[in-house]
Amino acid sequence: MQANVTINGRSVTLEGAATGSLLDALRAAGYHSVKRGCDTGDCGNCAVLLDGKQTNSCHVLLAQVDGCCIQTAEGLGEVEHQGWKTTGGLHPLQQAFIELGAIQCGFCTPAMLLAGEELLERKGYNAGAPEPITEAEAREALSGILCRCTGYVKPVQAILATAARLRGEEPTPAAAQPLRAGDGGDDGIAVDFRLAGPPAPHRSGRDPVGPADPNLNTLTESPVLLVARHADRQDQAQPGRPRAHQVH
Repeated sequence: MQANVTINGRSVTLEGAATGSLLDALRAAGYHSVKRGCDTGDCGNCAVLLDGKQTNSCHVLLAQVDGCCIQTAEGLGEVEHQGWKTTGGLHPLQQAFIELGAIQCGFCTPAMLLAGEELLERKGYNAGAPEPITEAEAREALSGILCRCTGYVKPVQAILATAARLRGEEPTPAAAQPLRAGDGGDDGIAVDFRLAGPPAPHRSGRDPVGPADPNLNTLTESPVLLVARHADRQDQAQPGRPRAHQVH
């Protein structure tokens, strides 16, 4: 079947099975920012803005979207020197994500950007009447998106920084900074991040042992141990007692 929709301000005809998902149709049409994650509506990485609402595209049938307006991350901002020539550079959210290091593997970044854009729209930033955004609101906006790198602090900071700049204010330093190896807090706890083992094997479309599915997005991940210990004891191992508590 065909569904006539508006994607990023342009009229587009999507094609696919009536019982197929919007995710399948978008990726087949070249909108690869829409990621295939779980196909069960749990991870949020396939999210788009459907008529302005954050929606998991894997749980929407193509037959349901005829006449709808869809926004994907391709419409937020495109970089001319990288081949994109339809918009005038990076969206403020994209710029903040880059400046604050909010992008890790990048798999969940498109969905997080769209979640931030929906929040900005809801709070009046695109209508010229912006209201302040709280950290709780930014966290709530991202709550439906699973980050497989567990990087949530920086995206929250990026949304808050974008909102401040769009209000004409200087972003304030975030109260909560991410932990770094060796950092110690007021409670005397130091933190180390260590690889717990070699990268775990994952199947992908390019992996000869995996299914030849070009739509299968997988990344190689390594298990990480978070090792916390008292900073004043880190060089004083006590006989018969472990030096660090390991949290898997």
